[in-house]
Amino acid sequence: MKKIFRKIHLWLSVPFGLIITLVCFSGAMLVFENEVNEWFRRDLYYVETVKESPLPMDKLLEKVATTLPDSVSVTGVSISSDPGRAYQVSLSKPRRASLYVDQYTGSDAQKRDTKLAAHREKKREGNEVRKGERGGRPENNHSDMYSVTSPFVYWQEIYDKLGRQNPEYKQISISSGTASVSFNRFGNQRASDRYSFNTDNGEFTETSLYQHQDKSGKIRGWIYSVHVGNWGGMFTRILTFIAALLGAALPLTGYYLWIKRLIKVRK
Repeated sequence: MKKIFRKIHLWLSVPFGLIITLVCFSGAMLVFENEVNEWFRRDLYYVETVKESPLPMDKLLEKVATTLPDSVSVTGVSISSDPGRAYQVSLSKPRRASLYVDQYTGSDAQKRDTKLAAHREKKREGNEVRKGERGGRPENNHSDMYSVTSPFVYWQEIYDKLGRQNPEYKQISISSGTASVSFNRFGNQRASDRYSFNTDNGEFTETSLYQHQDKSGKIRGWIYSVHVGNWGGMFTRILTFIAALLGAALPLTGYYLWIKRLIKVRK
């Protein structure tokens, strides 16, 4: 019986050990995913120069909108408490698409990449030529739409109000009629206070603080926070990283011992 269990253990561990190694190693990489991305592409996530004050939000987002095709629109903006971090502007498509924009100049990080900027400008000119040949207006000309009314007109006011109410915020996100505020706190790292506002006058219509939200809505955020180890700050992230690396290494050491024993038997 002992030999049977040993055989089962051996032949199950050979394929599943590789899976465990890949899962643990990829999990370890996710712990510091944001830091790695920001280290490699600092020009994408941070502005070149921090100035005294950013552009008004409605003007900034209108400027971004003028660079987009007719089929794409600005749907939201996320603002960090760090004045050196670029605004993240969400787009209507493709799914989860966004641009990182210098809030002091209105230029996006892709334009700071000269090769990509040249490619985008060439594509924009091609769109305008095709529109002109069909007798329509240029695809990127949004200025006439925003000269009448801007959907972002109250977003700056909403941000200012939430910033004053929550001076220790980590990030404030605003979209049409809704806003959320997240904080640097232990626990659920996806926790946020949520607000609804009237898009016609900028008045808040509903407030849902995290502490009063349904427990069922908090579970997913807690699962993610425990999964990547950020629920307890840097200390738990480091522990999670080390544990994941050990989990990835254990099957490999088992393979090593198994192969070493096979070589000895053959000799």
